[in-house]
Amino acid sequence: MVITHAKKPTDKKSYKYLSLFSGIEAASVAWRDFGWSCVGVSEIDSFPCEVLKNRFPNVPNLGDITKISEEQLNDLKHRHGGIDIVVGGSPCQSFSLAGKRLGLKDPRGNLMFEYCRVVRAVLPKYFIWENVIGALSSNGGQDFSSLIGEMVDIGYSLCWRVLDAQHFG
Repeated sequence: MVITHAKKPTDKKSYKYLSLFSGIEAASVAWRDFGWSCVGVSEIDSFPCEVLKNRFPNVPNLGDITKISEEQLNDLKHRHGGIDIVVGGSPCQSFSLAGKRLGLKDPRGNLMFEYCRVVRAVLPKYFIWENVIGALSSNGGQDFSSLIGEMVDIGYSLCWRVLDAQHFG
């Protein structure tokens, strides 16, 4: 699923989202005009953590995705009446055409499964996994197939698109 800021959703719902691998939280910039609210972030790098603290002082940083517990996620869902969207892009270095292309043989590539674990625990209406184009061809397409398989096992119907940022302002 791809959501852009080109036009506002027509259903007027104020979606609540959880951002994983948040960085400085670019999703909130793209979705600013929608009125959606970030209910939690997950980031470990010190500079982005400071930016997140400043930009979102009332939003918890759950920290290292590998250490986020189901209890924490259930608490977050309970406090906010559910989570509508999980968004995030696990580290791209292992999939990138510019890298060594180790895919799931690289520990950073396996963080994709941590993303899946969180989606399984939260069961949002939508999820958005963002990554580099090399994720589609890594390991002959088997790495992306693993992601698709995980999400189908959870119960999602899927679609994906390659978008070139130069065409989106």
